[in-house]
Amino acid sequence: MPVAAPRVRLANTFQLGSSPQTTATAYHIYLRTHEAGLFGQTGLAQTGDTPLLNAVGQIAADEWLRTAQAYQNIRLDRWRVLPDGIRAVVIVDSRQDN
Repeated sequence: MPVAAPRVRLANTFQLGSSPQTTATAYHIYLRTHEAGLFGQTGLAQTGDTPLLNAVGQIAADEWLRTAQAYQNIRLDRWRVLPDGIRAVVIVDSRQDN
């Protein structure tokens, strides 16, 4: 049975700084799960919109933090694990001396 190709959309990017020597680029990414609510559920009325992560969501958050530790040229800016995915701004420094 053929497998459908995933829909891929290019991330929003922006160069940091106005200098041509700037080597860092920020990417706004949104990684979505196949099933809604895989990482948890949206918070109850008393907690506002804070996602309540389940065990899978906590693993996703832990692994997301390990991304910056595994790659010297990656810096995590704002990010959030949502019930249906991860939304983040990732800064990639393309300098070779990292």
